[in-house]
Amino acid sequence: SEHAGNASHVSENACVSTFVFVLSAGGVLAVAFIYMWRRERSLAAVCWAASWATLYGAGLVITGAPHEPLAVIAASSLGLIFSILLFVGALAFAGRRIPRWVFPLSVAAVAVDVAAHFVIPPAATLFKVFTLELPALLAAAVIVARSTRTRAASLPERALGPTFVAIAIGLAFDLSRR
Repeated sequence: SEHAGNASHVSENACVSTFVFVLSAGGVLAVAFIYMWRRERSLAAVCWAASWATLYGAGLVITGAPHEPLAVIAASSLGLIFSILLFVGALAFAGRRIPRWVFPLSVAAVAVDVAAHFVIPPAATLFKVFTLELPALLAAAVIVARSTRTRAASLPERALGPTFVAIAIGLAFDLSRR
């Protein structure tokens, strides 16, 4: 009984520590966004800053209430929005017009994600990641990589495509651990 109380206390402390870490990371994220916006006032920069803000929001929500079903659904939807915004940012970065279907499709994708958590809860995350998030991330990687090959691009710009692929691999690896 005393051991169970200690384990609960340690688990609670770990949750609080993680939450404080995630919350403080928001300050670093805010500074990075301000720098990015001041350096390059473009739609791509705005989309990518917003994408990381949504991912931060997902982490904050799930860290604050990891076992709360609505928090899980909210974090999942924010993760999906992260991928969509990276994709839209890639289109803007490459100088492409943002297709009219992106916004309605994004709303529908989030609605399907939310519904999947109610209809097929165990498989909802797999469904979302493999049908929506990974394709969006990999498409963003291809769009950015092609764009940087056709013009004089800086090293950070050329690293964007491989970075998006690394994010997709990290997402798949994270799923394999669940």
